[in-house]
Amino acid sequence: MGLSTYKKANGKYKIISVVILSQLQKYKLRKTSVSKILVTTYITNRRYQTDTPCNIEMGGFFMANNALQIELNTATTVAAGANVLFDTIVYLSGTISYNPATGIITFNEAGRYVLDWWLATQSSQTTNGTSFALSSSQGDFLEGNSPINTGEVYGIGIVDVTVAPVTVSLVNISTATVFFSLIVPLKGTLVVVQDDFGPTGPTGATGPTGPTGPTGAAGLTGPTGDTGPTGATGLTGPTGDTGPIGPTGDTGPIGPTGDTGPTGPTGDT
Repeated sequence: MGLSTYKKANGKYKIISVVILSQLQKYKLRKTSVSKILVTTYITNRRYQTDTPCNIEMGGFFMANNALQIELNTATTVAAGANVLFDTIVYLSGTISYNPATGIITFNEAGRYVLDWWLATQSSQTTNGTSFALSSSQGDFLEGNSPINTGEVYGIGIVDVTVAPVTVSLVNISTATVFFSLIVPLKGTLVVVQDDFGPTGPTGATGPTGPTGPTGAAGLTGPTGDTGPTGATGLTGPTGDTGPIGPTGDTGPIGPTGDTGPTGPTGDT
């Protein structure tokens, strides 16, 4: 990933410097007329510097509110099974805390933390190489070692804190005391950054109902349904009123003359 992952928009943030720490890079950003913001990510091993206005885009680079850088300057040895006591806090931001007297880092906030460390060793009578491990109170045990006793030993690990607080320290897991180099001014560094946004917050209040949208176009007319069954015959209605007498019809034609009747009897004399 490179700086193109950032989304340019309205000049809200400006990248002003890049500090490369081993495999881990820190980006310091400045909001116009406001204090600095720390952003971290993994990128290729290059140095970038720009004044191009940009915003952080979700899914690309991500904000890290918690970060720590500590150094080892004065200690000369660390016994087997003991914590490395980094004595100088170079950078501290957010809810991470560190105790130089015990060498214990405390994560006071849930999240995923990336730890990167190195040590310059001089000698040891160890039988398992120069070996150290990041050991946490939740059971993480992330080792880094070297088969030789003189030189640099380093390691990197991820601690995913689900329930805070969680403590972490860099422990000498060699079988003997390890002596640090006396000819170099800086004998070791440990860097911690949080590389996630943390847990999802509570659901916000429901916003107001938006305006009613325009009426959609009328849909197509559906097919004609099947003819339903014939209904039952209804009851016979009441007899209607008698209508008025109609007009007298025309006189019919005269019928034919009837047959002559028989002769009646003779009357009395």
